[in-house]
Amino acid sequence: MQIPSIPPGRPDPRTQALFKRNALQMGPLQGEVEPADQVEISHRTPPPGPLPKRDSAEALEQERNKKSYRRPTYPTLPVPVPRAGPQGWLLSTPAGQPKSREMREDELAIYSRHHQVADEPGEEEEPEEPEQESHEDLDPQLGRWLAGLFEDRPGTPGRDRLAQLLSRFGLGILRLCQRHGVRLRLGADGTGFAREQLRVEVAGADLEANPGAIYEAFAQAYDVALGKGREASLDSLAVLTNFHQARAKNAALDSPPIYFAQVMADFLAGHTGTSMHGYVDYLLQQSRQET
Repeated sequence: MQIPSIPPGRPDPRTQALFKRNALQMGPLQGEVEPADQVEISHRTPPPGPLPKRDSAEALEQERNKKSYRRPTYPTLPVPVPRAGPQGWLLSTPAGQPKSREMREDELAIYSRHHQVADEPGEEEEPEEPEQESHEDLDPQLGRWLAGLFEDRPGTPGRDRLAQLLSRFGLGILRLCQRHGVRLRLGADGTGFAREQLRVEVAGADLEANPGAIYEAFAQAYDVALGKGREASLDSLAVLTNFHQARAKNAALDSPPIYFAQVMADFLAGHTGTSMHGYVDYLLQQSRQET
């Protein structure tokens, strides 16, 4: 079969008939919804005019928040300016000087038996002159508690002098020792504390020549009375901390109870300068304030 030729530039009548037939049959399928007209979105700003009205309570709350809110401000901490060394290098700390110093005794907080005491001060303080003992009459209340400690009869040589020395411990310590059963005895060959008998033995010669030995012996008795039969210094964080620091410098120290008694004796004799003396001073002040 011969296909008729179509002149150039003229459309094929068969193609036109096919397009016409398809155009008549075009339409939405069954169940298909024609799309709605497209909505044109405008990016133009709306014309100026009054804003829509808001709820009055909401508007008042927003106005109140705007007026009451203030941005917080914080002070600026000063920044240390680094110093330059001799060669132009920046140094954080001067050469030859420590970065920090140890706390001094007058900077310590309130002491207690379980408070840790600061280390020894960097510079040794000059020891104070020992206070001169006074032979004036004792406070009547102190005299009554001291009388309960003596095994010797009134009028025994040296008894008044010993009472004068021990009165420096204060009413609280004397009362505690008397209630625990501590006793005093004059005329011994040497001064010391007999722990099993709870007796402080005092040699007559030490009343004037060596009162520090008497202070130390009575401090041992006070340590046992404070711990109700066991040395309280063994459980005191302040004593234990200072004892281990001191023992690192002096291996001859025997035990925390002996160390505590020696420190208290030094303080009562007028020798101060270590941080442990601040703790001892606290104990004595508490004792002397009792009535």
